[in-house]
Amino acid sequence: MTRTIKDAVFVLGGMHFFNMNAIAKFGRKVGQWLHETPGYAAS
Repeated sequence: MTRTIKDAVFVLGGMHFFNMNAIAKFGRKVGQWLHETPGYAAS
């Protein structure tokens, strides 16, 4: 029982770390894109 809970926490922690990293990279890309296209950001 405790083994599966530890495994689940470990897997979820790894997925969370990966997702935060991906979101940070994606957010920077979108921010950059919005700066390059000011007309779209204004609408």
